[in-house]
Amino acid sequence: MKRIFALLFSIALMLSLLPGCGLLAETELADPEPEAGQPEDAEAPPEPEGSKAVTLVFAYEQDDGHTDLLEAASQIADSKGYTLSTVESLGNHELQNRFIGLAREAGEQAILIELADPARAAEAVEAAGEMAVVFVNTAPDSNSVLGKRAVFVGNPEGEGELYLRLTGRTAMRAADNLIRGVATDEETELKLSGHKISIPADGVLEP
Repeated sequence: MKRIFALLFSIALMLSLLPGCGLLAETELADPEPEAGQPEDAEAPPEPEGSKAVTLVFAYEQDDGHTDLLEAASQIADSKGYTLSTVESLGNHELQNRFIGLAREAGEQAILIELADPARAAEAVEAAGEMAVVFVNTAPDSNSVLGKRAVFVGNPEGEGELYLRLTGRTAMRAADNLIRGVATDEETELKLSGHKISIPADGVLEP
């Protein structure tokens, strides 16, 4: 009788050790603790929804100065995951507005504009619709067109390669900030004043 009981006990013990059965099946294993010195993965900041394309509308045919500005803006665009393209309105304000409208229809969230006619900046803002607008290098005649979704980056007296490169970098950063809905002067190298980001005329930042 004892042998039969011992045999039955042994069989029951073996069954309890099989996967999915008995004691082990009822035991929940705790998640392993992260190793010391290995921080848990931090959540990445949310990416803005919508198109990652941005257009820079030049008022005239590109020259060396435009190239400096474009190269600097493109570096910032690439670092933030945007595709920056350019068009030239050849001094024609109506054509410039058409380019702005095409960018809006394509779902772009921001546009950089070198105004062909500063007196008609309000028309450019209207053509942009819900897009954020960054006026680059050429200021609107009236500050009334500037606001939470439209800023000016530049300096009426600015010139030279350093100035244009700083303007390009800052303009693209401002566009990114407007798209993400953060303070316009955040992550730029300059302070915002009345929806204007004033670039030093020589492009040299004070230490």
